[in-house]
This record gives sequence, C-alpha cells and structure tokens, in this order.
Amino acid sequence: MCYDGVVISNAQNAQIDISRFSLGNLSEITVETGGSDDIFRSARLLNAAGILSLSTLNTGDRVSAGLTCASFGTYQPSIYLCKSISNSISASASLDCLTSSGSYPFSYINGDQVTNSYRTGSDVRSINGEVSAKIKPSIARLLTAKFRYYNSERGLPGQVIYYIQEPTERLWDNELSTSITYRSEASDKWRFFQALNFDISRTRYTDSSAYYSSPKDDRYHQHEYSSSSVAEIYLLRNLRLAAAADILVNTLDATIPECPQPVRFSLVPALSGQWKDEHLTLTGSISGTLIREKLSSRQAPSPISRLSPSISASVKLTDGLRIRASFRDGFRAPTFNELYYTRIGNGALRPEKAEQFNLGLTYILSGNYGKANLPYQFSATLDLYHNRIRDKILAVPTLFIWKMRNLGKVSMTGADISLNGRMILPGNTSMHLTANCSVRKAIDITDPQSKNYRHQIQYTPIISGNILFDVRTRWADLTYTLNAVGRRYCLTQNIKANEMPAYFDHSISIGKSFTFRAVEIRIAAEAQNLSGENYEVVRFYPMPGRNYRMMIKFTY
Repeated sequence: MCYDGVVISNAQNAQIDISRFSLGNLSEITVETGGSDDIFRSARLLNAAGILSLSTLNTGDRVSAGLTCASFGTYQPSIYLCKSISNSISASASLDCLTSSGSYPFSYINGDQVTNSYRTGSDVRSINGEVSAKIKPSIARLLTAKFRYYNSERGLPGQVIYYIQEPTERLWDNELSTSITYRSEASDKWRFFQALNFDISRTRYTDSSAYYSSPKDDRYHQHEYSSSSVAEIYLLRNLRLAAAADILVNTLDATIPECPQPVRFSLVPALSGQWKDEHLTLTGSISGTLIREKLSSRQAPSPISRLSPSISASVKLTDGLRIRASFRDGFRAPTFNELYYTRIGNGALRPEKAEQFNLGLTYILSGNYGKANLPYQFSATLDLYHNRIRDKILAVPTLFIWKMRNLGKVSMTGADISLNGRMILPGNTSMHLTANCSVRKAIDITDPQSKNYRHQIQYTPIISGNILFDVRTRWADLTYTLNAVGRRYCLTQNIKANEMPAYFDHSISIGKSFTFRAVEIRIAAEAQNLSGENYEVVRFYPMPGRNYRMMIKFTY
C-alpha cells in the first residue's frame, strides 16, 4: 500500500487495514493489479502484484466536519482542518472516531430449523488522528511531514456452530507513525524522491475461553524503520532510467514464550528503464531482495537473496486499441505473523515465489453521441493471465490467529474483464457505469497422490464481480452497487461438506450537495445488503443483513 508516496507495510501480516487512515480527506484512491508502467516508485512496488494507493487533498484553507450514523449503534464523527500559513507552508489535521455495538440480527439454518439470534462480541471503538505539514520552497521541490496515531479496541466474534457463539476474544491496537518525504524535479531532465518512515505498533490479544486452564493475554510490540529512495533521469526524449533502494529494519517483541524476538534487516535495490513513444511502451526492471534475521532463542532462518525481473510491452494497434503483454517474477518473504505470532507458528515457512504471465487488450473510445452531441467516454480491458506459484503461503483464517503453511505448487489461470463508461446528459445530468468480472482457477498441483490434487484452493471463488451504476442530477445523486462472489471451499478438499454458497450484496445510496451561506453541505443515505442475506465470507461467521447508514458533512 502507498500513502502519499510512502510505502506502508505491516510486518505482522502484510495486510493494511485502511480504516486506520482518515478517509474523509482523500482526493484519490487507485488500485493497480498486474503491475504498472510507472517506474518512478519505491523498489518494493516495482514487482508488486497489486497496489492500493491513497492520495490526500492538496487544497488551500479548508474546514470540514461530518457525522455518520448507521445501524447496530454505529456512530462516526470526523473533522478536518487545512490552513495555509504562507505561500510556501501549509498544515492540516484530521480526527476520526468510531463506535459501534456490532450487535446485528442473523438467522442460522440447520436442516428444517431456523434460529434467529443477535451477534455478540462484535463491538468496536477506535480513534484515528493525523497532523501534517507541507513546505514548498519552489514549484519543483516539496517537503512533507506526517504524524499519525491510531487506537482501537474490538471484540472478535466467535464461530456460530449449532446456534452457539462464544465471543471470548478481544483485540487492542495502538499505532504511532511518523514519515518525512522530499520530492524534487528539474522539468524533463530528472526527478528525485526520498521517504523516511518510523512506525510503532502495539497489539494485545486476550481469550477467556474455558478451553484454556488460564485466560490468554498476549502482547506484541513492533518497530519498523524504513527508507525509500528513487532517482529518475531522462536520457532521451523517449527513454528514461530509474534507480531505487529500500532499507527496512523490523523488530518484534512478544510475551508468548515461543516468540524468539526477531530482528529483520531488509535491502531492496532496483533498476528500471522505459522506452515510450506514440506506438510502443516498453518497460523493464530488476529488483533484488536481501533479508537477514536475528533471533534471541533459536537458530535464525537462512538468509534470503533473490533477484526478481519483470518486463512489459504495450503496442498501439489502432486509435484507442492497445495490446499488452508482461512477465513478472514475484517473490514474498514470510511475515512475522506467519513465522512467530501464533502459539503453533510455523518458523520453517519458505518464501513464496511466483511467475506471472499476462496478455491483455485495452480499448478506449470517446466522442459525442446523437444529434444532441452528448459527450461520452468508454473503456474496456481484457486480461488473460497464468501464474505458477511455488511454496505458496496459505492462511486459514480464524480471526486474529491464523494458521500458516506452504501449499507447495499452485497453478492459477484466469481472466479479468472490466468496462467503464460515462456520458454527460442535458440538464446537468451524468451517468457512470463500471463493471468488473474475474474468472480464476487456482488449483493445488503439489502431490498427484493427495486427495486435494487439482482442487481449488480454499476461500478462492472461481468467479466474482461487481457493478457500480451512478447517476448525478441537479436534484440528487443516486448510486447502485452489486458485489457477487461465486461458490468456494473452506478447506482444501472440494467436497460438498466444505462448499460455501455464492452470495450477492446489493446496496443503494442517494445524496445531495448544496451550498448555504458559503458552507457546502452534503447529505447522503445508504441501504446496504438489500437482500438481507446473512452470507458468510468465512465459514461459521455470518455477516450483517440489511442495514442503513446516514451521513451529513459541512465544508467551509
């Protein structure tokens, strides 16, 4: 994940919870899959299979405050301030709070019997604050400093098995992060970016289940120090080269006796280049990963050294139509969570390696429609891919504690289709439609003698997709969304007992923006999961049925 140019990582589980960030002051959210043609980026991002990027607002003086109220006792107030101190200095601050009982009704079906109950142990309370300052001495230089704090306490609801749920687990998170970035460029000659980041996180996990002779009370304390440097130079009008280097130090202290108090040193250097003209874009990069660990109570894992090359090409066939092809040699080291966090952790995990092949088409069309000359834009993409994965690190989720293992060999073949269209209609009206569909066959090919040979790996649907339809008028904005997930299996064997049914989640929202005495006001209401189905993303964990949310926001 990338937040205003800074790579945000998590040595605990390699996953980032975006609720830890102030989402109300974002200007852009982008998701990249299968790589990017942008070589001016951190070395860790060059060979990433997917990247989520968040960009914050960069406006002048601004004050906004909002309140969101939702079902199940959910309230979320927020405030954002931005002030220009001088022509070259500005500062901003934001604060978000969230509280929710999380007690939602659900139905459990067992044969001919239907039991209605309320979810327990799903409460959450959190606070998220951020302060930042920007200094721009010239149009080509920018220095940014950010300070971010997050605190939360939440219950971890237990499984619902034969009408019984035992919410005995709780989780506390505290995170403190500071980052400094510097960006400089000289027109079309060169660019430079430097980021320094320091992150402290504390996690407390308790379990008062009667299955234990005494209650669990585990505490984890992590530090991360990171530096990212990127330099790019334009050699010719169509040719540019970039060099990047990331340095990381991660530490973990834990109260569980099995934790060996690891310290991880990582170095990720990279070189990349790109040729780009009107008809051809050719991009190549090679990055190295060097990892060393020190443990206090056992022998450290073997050092990791690996090169990861990638190459991609995009050719313009006709106006608006391009064909793309790429190869990427991916690599991921086990995280602290996968190695040391669990009481039955697997310290013998091997790094996950993947070879990714992609072939795609992109078609873009724009113009004016009909006698009224209505402006429109349309784009469509088709991607076919095949991945060969060795030593895949697979997580079997049980909320906070995950069970990790190397699956061996996985073959993944699939297709992604996306459609995007927008049209401007008379009367200040516009329509926007986005549709995505993925078909993916991810099978275990490790052992031909095993019962799950060539079976779909768990919690990976063969087909999934989503639709967003948005209509904006002078009176109101109306949005409809649909998320669909096909059947999948909760365990390695694809048998009926392990099958989880497909589900569809429909949502609709309506909103209105207007100005009153120089104050912009936004009011919105949303109904989520219109079908009211208590579908399961994870086996025995029913999701909320139909629920509602209302929001009001003032901006000055």
